Amino acid sequence: MPKEYFECDCSQPFHELVVEADMDSDCDFFCIYARLKHYRGFFSRLWIGTQYILGFSTCKLGDFDSFLLKEDDIDRFMIILNKYKTYLKGKQEGISNES
Repeated sequence: MPKEYFECDCSQPFHELVVEADMDSDCDFFCIYARLKHYRGFFSRLWIGTQYILGFSTCKLGDFDSFLLKEDDIDRFMIILNKYKTYLKGKQEGISNES
């Protein structure tokens, strides 16, 4: 399945959701990548990342942002999820039939 791109309803240029599913190979997977706005400079992000890795982050809850799914994209998103759900059910039925 090719990658599907969803643009955030807030129309920020860097708010994008990428959905990728591979159901054809032995290494099947389903991934959702969220690309969010980088609102800080490189060195500021590097410092925050270093603090996070070392466990010294000043923000106990982490850095958050959000993604707003457009109404027009809900059906397309649900089709992708349902395809993967159907694939997993078929895979589980195949395993239980082999036992």
